[in-house]
Amino acid sequence: MMRSGIFSAVALLALSASAAAQTNSKAAYDELCLSCHKQPQRLSARLANTVEARAKLDDFLVKHYAPDAEKRAAVVDFLYQGK
Repeated sequence: MMRSGIFSAVALLALSASAAAQTNSKAAYDELCLSCHKQPQRLSARLANTVEARAKLDDFLVKHYAPDAEKRAAVVDFLYQGK
């Protein structure tokens, strides 16, 4: 009984952290990208899901209106969600 309660609590915390991360990633995208890129799925459809592709996207975003490393990482995470 005690183990299932602990497992449930851990699972709930993990889901909460995941939801918070998705919210922060979307907020970063909305702040930095949404004014020009209304359909993020169109951008993400063209992204390869490799370490090299993520690094290239990060390098590109440094020069493309996303100088803050934390927000840039959140945008990259947002674009790669579901891949």
